[in-house]
Amino acid sequence: MEPDLTPETSPETASSRETPSRSSAGVAAERRVVTVLFCDVTGSTSMAEQLDPEEWAEIMDAAYEYLIPPIRRYDGTVARLMGDAVLAFFGAPSAHEDDPERAILAGLDIVAGLQPFRVRILGDYGLDFNVRVGINTGVVVVGEIGAGAAFEYTAMGDAVNLAARMEQSALPGTVQISSYTYRLVAPLFEVEALGKIEIKGKREAVSAYRVIGRREAHGRVRGLPGLQAPLIGRKDELKKLRQALEALKQGRGSIVHLIGEAGLGKSRLIEELHQEWLRMDGSGPAWLEGRGIPYDSTRAYGLFRQLLDQLLPTDGEPASEAHPDGAVESLLKVITDLLKEGPGALVGEGFRNRLYESTLQLGRALAARNPMVAVFDDLHWADPASVDLIAHLYRLSDSSPILYLCACRPYRQSPAWALKETAERDFPHRYVEVDLRPLDMDQSSALINSLLAACDLPPEMRQRILQKAEGNPFFVEEVVRALIERGAIVRAETGDRWKGANGAQDLSIPDTLQALMLARLDQLEWDVRRTLQLASVIGRSFYYRVLQWISETQATLDGHLNTLQRVDLIRESARMPELEYVFRHELTRDAAYQSILRRQRREYHRRVAEAIETLYSDRLETEAHRLAYHFHQAGEDQRALIYYRLAGDEAARLYANAEASDHYDQAIAIASLAARRCQAEVDLLIHLYTRRGRVLEVSGNVNGALENYRALEALGQELGEPALELAAQLAQATIYATPTVQNNPTKARQLAESSLSLARQLGDRRAEAKALWNRMLLAVYFDHDIEGALQSGEQALQIACQPGLEIERSYILHDIARPYLESGKMELAWEALKESQATWRETSNLPMLTDNLITMAQGLYLMGSLDRGVDAALEGLHLSQQTSNLWGQAYALGTVGPIYLERGEIDQGISALLESIPLAEKSSFAAPQVSSRMMLAWAYTNLGDMQRADQYARETLAVADRMEALAYYKVALESMKEHFTGERPPASAPASEDSDRLRIEWKDAYFGPMIIRFYHRLFLQDRSFEEALTVLEHEIPQVLQAGVRLFLPDLLHLKHQVLIGLGRSPEAYQALVEAFELTNEIGSRRSQWLVLGDLIALARIQADPGEAGRLQAVGIELVDYIAGHIQEPGLRSSFLSHPTTQAILKV
Repeated sequence: MEPDLTPETSPETASSRETPSRSSAGVAAERRVVTVLFCDVTGSTSMAEQLDPEEWAEIMDAAYEYLIPPIRRYDGTVARLMGDAVLAFFGAPSAHEDDPERAILAGLDIVAGLQPFRVRILGDYGLDFNVRVGINTGVVVVGEIGAGAAFEYTAMGDAVNLAARMEQSALPGTVQISSYTYRLVAPLFEVEALGKIEIKGKREAVSAYRVIGRREAHGRVRGLPGLQAPLIGRKDELKKLRQALEALKQGRGSIVHLIGEAGLGKSRLIEELHQEWLRMDGSGPAWLEGRGIPYDSTRAYGLFRQLLDQLLPTDGEPASEAHPDGAVESLLKVITDLLKEGPGALVGEGFRNRLYESTLQLGRALAARNPMVAVFDDLHWADPASVDLIAHLYRLSDSSPILYLCACRPYRQSPAWALKETAERDFPHRYVEVDLRPLDMDQSSALINSLLAACDLPPEMRQRILQKAEGNPFFVEEVVRALIERGAIVRAETGDRWKGANGAQDLSIPDTLQALMLARLDQLEWDVRRTLQLASVIGRSFYYRVLQWISETQATLDGHLNTLQRVDLIRESARMPELEYVFRHELTRDAAYQSILRRQRREYHRRVAEAIETLYSDRLETEAHRLAYHFHQAGEDQRALIYYRLAGDEAARLYANAEASDHYDQAIAIASLAARRCQAEVDLLIHLYTRRGRVLEVSGNVNGALENYRALEALGQELGEPALELAAQLAQATIYATPTVQNNPTKARQLAESSLSLARQLGDRRAEAKALWNRMLLAVYFDHDIEGALQSGEQALQIACQPGLEIERSYILHDIARPYLESGKMELAWEALKESQATWRETSNLPMLTDNLITMAQGLYLMGSLDRGVDAALEGLHLSQQTSNLWGQAYALGTVGPIYLERGEIDQGISALLESIPLAEKSSFAAPQVSSRMMLAWAYTNLGDMQRADQYARETLAVADRMEALAYYKVALESMKEHFTGERPPASAPASEDSDRLRIEWKDAYFGPMIIRFYHRLFLQDRSFEEALTVLEHEIPQVLQAGVRLFLPDLLHLKHQVLIGLGRSPEAYQALVEAFELTNEIGSRRSQWLVLGDLIALARIQADPGEAGRLQAVGIELVDYIAGHIQEPGLRSSFLSHPTTQAILKV
């Protein structure tokens, strides 16, 4: 008799199972992360040799009845039967969140289930029939492979080859997995590490593991191994659960439903509540927990059986010693008998009635013995029979201390949603719903900090994580894990911190999240899913018209979009000015996009770009960034270059500096590559590099700008294009010749001269004007050669009068105003500023307009027009904030601060100066880093707070020592050093260079007259009163003629002190009266405060009590005003106790 090769319980036969057919709509090729399973019969060649082919065929045909059903049970796809082997994969054509786990369970079931068959083959044929299983997870292409009638649905890629290698190196009767699979299931299975295996064709060996079996109590699959964060952002939700547990302890039942998307923390909240339950004493409630398992969702009462197993001993039979309560023991036996299958078992309505009544009785009996928590997690995957039974048991919450804690996703078509509606409708007095929402940005950032204790992540990397995760804690953890595995986040050398490395720019969706998202997408009809894929090519948000243009199913598009909205994969985001949709999650879009074959992506991107060109031809500038992206992704780089340039220019115009820089980066990469391959487009390259450099400068990234210009110079040298070198040298010279922290007068001088020579060689008049402009800047800021600056500037202006050089002329006019001001030519300076300002307004050049307004504010300040100076500075501040111009903000605040102080508005002045310092540091702007600190030192000195005055003075000197550019402020710095440290300047100081006049220069006026007056004292203290008076009487008319009225009250105050020293009190009094009248005209409360203290005293000395009283009334009002603008009590007190203030207030 022939041996019986069928299994004891015959499963579905192999012949009845087919792989997807050619006509199936769901077999188009896709990229997917799948888990591949190879199963091979060991020693098959030797065994087949010993048997007739017909016998061997019968053995293998029967063997497949043991090898295939486990794959089917866990929803795997049998792709190929290869004589003595099976190729299967999990994750296609339908993905599941737990495909690696399913594959391993299928492998273990194959090995275990084959044992009876092995025994029969050994007995009937004397052959040791065995198999080995290899498993690997990775990206493959799945779909129909072949031509004509010869095709099959299969997977191709390196992941398949590695699975085969795992199988070939496994021992008979074992399941072997790669490290790529192991990392996804490590907490679930006991394994034996096998070390690294060399794989032919792979550069590095791959770690392998032998699976021993499933762990009884397994850990979390999700999250980061070894990194556990506290529960964040769930205070209110946890409070509701605690209240339900507290009610249970008091004998009240309740029904709690935790509802939230995957990853929002439902299981974590249950875990937190369980930990609280564990901390209770022995009289606490019993805890039973079951979980919906997706591959068991068709097993009747599968979820309920999990709870039943927890009530039974390990042999599955009730025992009196386990349950001394006879009623519980009897009911358990009844229920277990009911659930047994076989002859004589109850079926139909009789079975259901008996089971429902018995479970009700069991629930009452258990709750009577001890309050009980019944947890049902992942209820959306539960079998319908268990869900119906739970609904029946809910009535116990009215009479018994039972807490039903159910967690599910908001899947409205699942049985769990019907259970929620039942609880809401029939038990509103017992029902509590906890609706989980995504974390906000602060909470998500706190989660990152908790996961990576003491982390130093670059802001852009942190923002990328937050953008991808969108407030989902699980997504945060998985994105962080993916970055760690990729090496984008690494432990610092000390081992106690995490830090960002390279590699976060292109953050693709982690495999774990890809599976989660695809599991949802695979529930869609194929044509609906294809619409979603097309939408994903357009972007996170997409216009209806563009999708309609490229859609392959235009007639049904509206229906598809409605379906996608119903299942909450997309949402309508706008109807005006046109219909627009957005993906519910960015990661959903990523998953749909990454499932498309790359060659198809390129074609779809081209179609999207051409659709945008056609549909929005009237607004290509605003759509340029999209067009550039889609043409680039389509591989059409020359078309992309056109739009990257346009997008960069448009973003720069709108001062979206980060975006502009990104667009120029892409354009430069394409243009530079093209220049190396063929003829260079010189003008285009100059445009792109110089525009990118300017964007970086405005953003405060001066180092990045210099690197950009050096790259342009190197490219020019490589290509033999001197015009590129010239443009790069000019731009570098400008940076080195201005007061940034990167200033370098030596390099500036070298570059200015070499660029001037090269410009003249090339006959480039535009570049020649720029080179002379750089010479002027160098003379102003470093050489202090005003005549030389004017000479270079006026030569540059003469060249820039030529047609086509209007912009260059405006730049030159803008900066020549500075040497005009310093030479006392206020009218010329003002005309230059006004003319250049008109150009900046006309061309909407907001950075230059900002600079112009602030320079004008300084001029108005010097002229004594304080209110107009504030207005100009604040307009510059507003523009710089509008354009994210940190340099301009620092400049504006550092300028307006002294004006506020001059007006007696102390709080506003100090606040502006303090705010300017970090902005100057971020933007590498040297001047305010020193000047604002210096102004603070002098302000606190005048207010009598010497402790803070000394602090800022020392900071000023320390910062200035590091910056060569600030030799420009030599006079102010030396006077500060002498005042605070007692260190006298050397004999070569400016004061000793010209014994006939005070060298009051415009650049020193940047810091205000309160600094100049200390310089004056330094100048005068080594001279006789007669000499000092001679110098002052020469200087005051000069200052008045120059229009710098701001200094006059202080100079007249000094003159009064000299005249007092000479015993000429009436003249001293008249000098003070003149100073007082000027302070009224100017509106300088600071200088008026200084003048009034002495003026009141002199009025009393001259026995003019009426005038003294009138002046004192003015002084009291002035003191009240200044004190009212000092909110800090300590500083207000020091001002009120200042000798000058006391002199005013003295009765």
